[in-house]
Amino acid sequence: AMATHKSLPPLPDGALDELASMLARNGLADTSYARTTTVIRNLLLAYPAQQSRLAASLERLCVSLGAEAANELSQGLPSRAAAVAVLRIMKTIRSILEKDPNPQEKILNHLLDLNGKLRMLWEALGTRIGKVEDEMGDETGLSSLLPKIPQALPLIEAYFLFGAVVANVSSAISPKEEPLQRAPSLPRVASLPRSGSARESLGGLQSSADEPTDPASLVQSEMTAFAHAHKRMLNALIQRTPHLLSQAFEPLLRLRGVVNFNNKRTHFQTRMRKLSMRPGQRPSSLRLNIRRQHVLQDSYHQLHLRTPQEMRGRMAVTFTGEEGVDAGGVTREWYSVLMRSLLDVNFSLFESSTDGTYQPSPNSAVNPDHLSFLRFAGLVVGKALCDGHLLECHFTRSFLKHLLGLPVSLDDVERFDQDLHKNLLWSLKNSIEGVLDLNFTAETDYFGSTSVVDLKPGGADIQVTDDNKADYVNLVAAHKLTHAIKDQLAAFQGGFHDMVPMEELKIFDEGELELMLCGLPEIDVEDWRRNSEYSGGYSAASQQIVWFWEAVGEMGQEDLARLLQFCTATSRVPLGGFSQLRGVSGPQKFSIAKALGDDNRLPASHTCFHSIDLPVYSSKEILRERLMFAITEGTQGFGFS
Repeated sequence: AMATHKSLPPLPDGALDELASMLARNGLADTSYARTTTVIRNLLLAYPAQQSRLAASLERLCVSLGAEAANELSQGLPSRAAAVAVLRIMKTIRSILEKDPNPQEKILNHLLDLNGKLRMLWEALGTRIGKVEDEMGDETGLSSLLPKIPQALPLIEAYFLFGAVVANVSSAISPKEEPLQRAPSLPRVASLPRSGSARESLGGLQSSADEPTDPASLVQSEMTAFAHAHKRMLNALIQRTPHLLSQAFEPLLRLRGVVNFNNKRTHFQTRMRKLSMRPGQRPSSLRLNIRRQHVLQDSYHQLHLRTPQEMRGRMAVTFTGEEGVDAGGVTREWYSVLMRSLLDVNFSLFESSTDGTYQPSPNSAVNPDHLSFLRFAGLVVGKALCDGHLLECHFTRSFLKHLLGLPVSLDDVERFDQDLHKNLLWSLKNSIEGVLDLNFTAETDYFGSTSVVDLKPGGADIQVTDDNKADYVNLVAAHKLTHAIKDQLAAFQGGFHDMVPMEELKIFDEGELELMLCGLPEIDVEDWRRNSEYSGGYSAASQQIVWFWEAVGEMGQEDLARLLQFCTATSRVPLGGFSQLRGVSGPQKFSIAKALGDDNRLPASHTCFHSIDLPVYSSKEILRERLMFAITEGTQGFGFS
């Protein structure tokens, strides 16, 4: 290779400068830009000694264009040519450095020097965005103001892309432990962080006691502050162009509290759709024939040996002896009935906490195939998450954390067992010596038969004192939330993560995962009414429609959930509200159609299409009576009406 380099003719003077200047040419087509960067990379492969010379050319050009863009931002000018050129230069720098697996310290120093010279541009960008954000406070309003700062998107892309380049080069020179690695162990109670005591960076979380001192970390810290300060604008840009989260804005997903939940959800759903598609093949399908009275056994035997890719196929369910044709509604009903069976205490797979949420039961081994069934449960819940089907159950907060690989804490004990949490908290706040006679053991209950387990080796012989009680509390919490169900957790996680890789889940916290699985907890009647359609001669002003919404508005949440289940086969509201209801072929709003018949006829539903056939009742009282009868007697089973 060295001989080849020596045999090449020298580069003409100014050749690299000319190539670099092409990147800044106004109106340069994307194809021309791509060809230019390819030529630059190939030249550097042939003339590696010219890398520093090219870097100097790109730096001069970037600083000049940065000053031009900063001036345009300060004066509120609409031009974006300089901003686009800055972005292209940043992409070129990244492209060149990606080919160098062992960058030298001097390259990092050049990047840091360039960042200092561009500081005026980044500050002008932040100031201009701040002014726009002050004019309109929410993402919707901001989206309409984006044309006022056409430079925003390319410059923000350039900013975060540059930060990623600095981080990558810095890590290559001085490798560090992955900052976002999430261990499933329980943090020690005595050192649990208080809210706000951790500081984030674009690379992950950093302890407040470990403030960045090296220049590369300071760059990341500045960009993190920028992201938090301007997250409204960033979310407006992401909402308008979602694929940004797969490109320049990807580091923002590692910053808690920056990307809003709706944008995360859209990004996740896009990723799941890509996982379900195999190159060159049509999506597979899963056809299930289920006996309603044996839904768990039938579903298990038909699905538990399926591969993850097969499980990602489109589901079509038939309940034996029922006439329903599955266009989505029967599948939702299957999820509902199956989850009730999985959570049934008679199967002992799950146990209920004091707040009505569920997690795997430590006594599930009463069923010899319990781990296989729990892995199947993980597959089903993962399948529901992939497909956007909402589940009619809630899991404990600690269980959700385990699914995300997040550490659990003493606060999670409160959600699982309030009495235990109260006692543990009391022991931490008060002296226990001479009051409580405890050792490092815990009692377990196996269907009325109690036994004692050591919380640490020789725990039965170690007395709990004021000096070691924090360790005791930590071990009790870890036992209840983790160690007592470690095999069950591993089985469920195995199935769940086969469907939803951990890498895709890292963008969520446990509260967001619960929303992804269960939807919004409250039913907003006004939102429902606002996102409804009418057909067959009905309109929003029709007397029966007015009565319908008056009757619905008088319902409690339980009856509202029954009505929603009657119409859609699930009692949960989709994320984003009723505007996000989905039918067999995509978004599909709730609808009410005029039906023939007199006061004796009941309303009929078509769950696959989120619709109700509503007869022309003669009074509001009759409408309410017939509607209540329908939703209380007709929420389970399928047939043709």
